[in-house]
Order: sequence, then structure tokens, then C-alpha cells
Amino acid sequence: ELQCGGEDSFLTLPAMKVPDKFVRLWNKSYDDCAVECSKNCSCVAYAYANLSTSNIDGDATRCLLWTGELIDVEKGGAVGNENLYLRLTALSSTFLFLLLLFM
Repeated sequence: ELQCGGEDSFLTLPAMKVPDKFVRLWNKSYDDCAVECSKNCSCVAYAYANLSTSNIDGDATRCLLWTGELIDVEKGGAVGNENLYLRLTALSSTFLFLLLLFM
């Protein structure tokens, strides 16, 4: 079960096509984005982009949070896709570490 601001960690999934049905937070740093997801008990993943080269709507950052099922997630190419940070419970991250350790 996910913890609110607890021991959960995030698994980086690089170059992903981000899923639909996200919540966008404005004017957040990368660290702020991670904290917002960590303290939201329903947040299952987040993505962050610094769009400083193309200032869109007066905000050069993009923090996207997902609070439900991750629908339409897929691996993309390197261009136009973002890292998706998938939230893992403390138990599942320990299991993942042990699995990788013994492979």
C-alpha cells in the first residue's frame, strides 16, 4: 500500500509516452514535483520537464501527476518522450532490489 510521504520510492522509466488523464502543476521544480507526488496518497506516478527553451503559457516547467490507472503507457523513442517516475511501495522496491541483486 502506498504511503503518504513515507518510505515509498520511484522507479524511473525512461523515454516513455506519458499516459492520459494527468493533473498538471505549474511553477514546480523537479524536487517539488517529486514531493507533491510523495505526499499525495493517491499519486502513482509523475513526470517532469523543464521547457525553458520554449516558454509555454508563461511557465517553463511541467509537472504531471497521475492518481489513477496509468492508461495508454508505452515506451517511446528518445525524441518527444519523457521520464516517467513510477511510485513503488517500500516493500515492492525492496523486492525489486533483491530481484536485481540475484539476477
